[in-house]
Amino acid sequence: MVTNYPEHDRHVRKMMGDLGKEDPKVMSAFMQLHAAGSSDSALSAKMKELIALAIGVTVRCDGCIAFHVKDALKAGASHDEIVDA
Repeated sequence: MVTNYPEHDRHVRKMMGDLGKEDPKVMSAFMQLHAAGSSDSALSAKMKELIALAIGVTVRCDGCIAFHVKDALKAGASHDEIVDA
């Protein structure tokens, strides 16, 4: 169980960078998918990140939780919104 999510987020993002060096085509496609799915449309980027966070919690994916908490904060989510997600 992860107890330090900021540290885990750094680890996950480093691993993603390492994968990008090993297989740039796959990582580029993943990042394009993430960017397309998290941009504003009918739902705001903030709302999409909160939904992604809730999914990460539901499936107990520590890497997903760390990643989407950081991105939700960057998208403007408040502490209370993150806790509610």
